[in-house]
Amino acid sequence: MQTLLRVLGRALYLGLISLAASCAATEGGEGPVTPESLARAWEWIPDPPAPEPSSAAQVALALRYLNGDGVERDTARGLELLLEASAKGSAHAAFLIGRLYEEGVGVPQNPDEGLRWIEKAAFSSHPVAQYRIGLAYYRGEGRPLNSVTGVRWFKRASVFGNADAQYNLGVAYHLGRGTKRDEAEAVHWLELAALQHHVDAQYLVGDAYADGWGVDADESWAALWYTRAAEQGLAQAQYKLALFYLGGTGLPKDRIEAYKWTRLAADADLKAARNLLQTLEKQMPAAEVAQARARAAAWRPSPPPPAPLDGGGTEDQASVRFAQYALGRLGYKPGLIDGVMGAQTRQALGRYQSDRGLAVDGQLSHELLRRLKDDRQALKR
Repeated sequence: MQTLLRVLGRALYLGLISLAASCAATEGGEGPVTPESLARAWEWIPDPPAPEPSSAAQVALALRYLNGDGVERDTARGLELLLEASAKGSAHAAFLIGRLYEEGVGVPQNPDEGLRWIEKAAFSSHPVAQYRIGLAYYRGEGRPLNSVTGVRWFKRASVFGNADAQYNLGVAYHLGRGTKRDEAEAVHWLELAALQHHVDAQYLVGDAYADGWGVDADESWAALWYTRAAEQGLAQAQYKLALFYLGGTGLPKDRIEAYKWTRLAADADLKAARNLLQTLEKQMPAAEVAQARARAAAWRPSPPPPAPLDGGGTEDQASVRFAQYALGRLGYKPGLIDGVMGAQTRQALGRYQSDRGLAVDGQLSHELLRRLKDDRQALKR
């Protein structure tokens, strides 16, 4: 390699000398080659053309102009950059142009033109665009109603991990609309969306395990998903969770928690919750009602964690409570089922990991939670 570099370097040097000599001869001179003549020779070599900006860089700059981020807001310039990036094949640029037409930002509002650009992005494998086009066909909004075509687009976007597409695909399999009904396949896609904190998917996964459609019924696993949806503020999940606490279904029986979640669902104007609330207020002692009301007043929706639940640790209260419940049923004595990862719970989890030949770190993950679920279900068989 070094020999080759020396040869190439020598050839370049001789070429420059020859070029300099040619320049000197053209000027009528016969003098020796000097640094000055070499410099003149370099002047004869044109500078390479400046590289064109990449489509990704153009999209990034376009967003700055559209949002006024560090530059004066200029929607016309943003659109111009997006059109240039789209011409280079950027699917994201095409999708953003579609959104501009839908919202009427920098261009006259034109939903049909917007959907045309979004469909262009979908054919270039843009997951959000694929979901949007799937929805257009599935609902017959902006495209002819065709649930089969809609499901095909949902499948494409789902493979790329789009949670909205996974949820809609799961619902399609559950209903048998646009595809053959397959409840096991429905739960598969719904759970993938639920793992990305899609609140409606979390609720339906809870229903699936509560009622046993497509999977073996597991009330404690259903309670886990109802809790996650309830913590995000979904009234239907809050009501179902209240019923679970009231009956001790998959959770320890707790009238105060049942009242809290019923009150929250009733505040969201859920009729069934309002009716249940009236019943609970007649049955519960005044002190318990006061305590439950205080819990409901202090409650605030919990934003979903930034990372998917199957990546790394997950020690939210719902996960810890399920682990405590399952570990107790498996004989590992985790202490109180309170959703708090205390020393006793962590020790019980470590013993379980050791007995199963797993790495003993006392840490929860979604896969470990699922293993606890499967082991607990095995005891029922």
